[in-house]
Amino acid sequence: MADDIKTQGLKGTFSFAFLDTSDDTVIRAKIEGPIGFRFEEEDGSWVGETAASFLNAVNERVAANANAEWLEVDLNSPGGLFNEAVAIKTGLTSLDVKVRYRTTSISASAAAYLAVTGDEHVIAEDASMMMHEASGGGFGTAKSLEARAEGVRQIDGIMVKRFARKSEKSEDEIRALIDGKDYWMTGLDAVAMGFADALIDPQNVTACADIEELQALNAPEDVIAKAQAAADETGETGETQTDPEVTIDPAPAEVTDPETETNPETGADDDALSEEAQAEIVTACRLFGKEDQAAAFITAKASLDDVRDALFEARAQEDKKTEIDNRIPTAGAPDESAVAAHYRAGKSAIQALNAQTIK
Repeated sequence: MADDIKTQGLKGTFSFAFLDTSDDTVIRAKIEGPIGFRFEEEDGSWVGETAASFLNAVNERVAANANAEWLEVDLNSPGGLFNEAVAIKTGLTSLDVKVRYRTTSISASAAAYLAVTGDEHVIAEDASMMMHEASGGGFGTAKSLEARAEGVRQIDGIMVKRFARKSEKSEDEIRALIDGKDYWMTGLDAVAMGFADALIDPQNVTACADIEELQALNAPEDVIAKAQAAADETGETGETQTDPEVTIDPAPAEVTDPETETNPETGADDDALSEEAQAEIVTACRLFGKEDQAAAFITAKASLDDVRDALFEARAQEDKKTEIDNRIPTAGAPDESAVAAHYRAGKSAIQALNAQTIK
């Protein structure tokens, strides 16, 4: 998140637009491209928006709608200028409406910071979220460069606090995740780890992601492939055809097994898991695309912590096979203690997913 565009490998300009909605209590907007990026044409005109122009437009919309209760902002941004992201966060926080960020394609770097500063953050299952340490550069004396480095460290501290606050992880855990590397998450990962509150209905949402920007950000190959496939399906415009609604699936029906031992007098299984525990297990399995394994866990009367540990270990092994080893904050083979810590820390996020419905 440097002031020098070339240091980030990002291209394009920052833009925004407002989206139609039939609900007069909701104002919908979308922001795209590197936050705060614009350039001057030869005739002196500027191409691209700024935090100030976005906030002015939002203020006008809010002032014109006395019924507005929520501002929903769709995010499709690979990052940008941190100070511009902070300006947006500060400006929207001062409004008399709640703010829900929706990562529909990608929220990386400064955009990931922005995503976790609202009242809610929801994310599409196939979308991507990326956190990393701040970066910067400059030219000058040793003292001026040292001052610049200290400024970058301060940005790191601000971002770490925000990510820790959102996920209820410790600041040390966040620093371990982003220590010297880009930390990529799918929508499922972001919800499970507490960086997002819920999933947007699964659909084609990565089509607008710029392939070259993802490559410049060193995105994992599966993220790039998914964006390319989505772009191929929707065409060059990359526009999706439907307006996704944010929903949480209802709790699944009780899963039973014919071989489960039952009480001969009552016909019930005295040691069976409660319906709530079964629902939590099925939800956890669904988050990892392993819903077919839920019945086995329930039959075995596995605890929710054990289920999460097993699911995370399976995910880690899959990532290792595809040489994408950026979800574990340690180098080399996955550390089982770190695996357990991750999913115990994410307990509140998954429980909230069971109980909460976001419209």
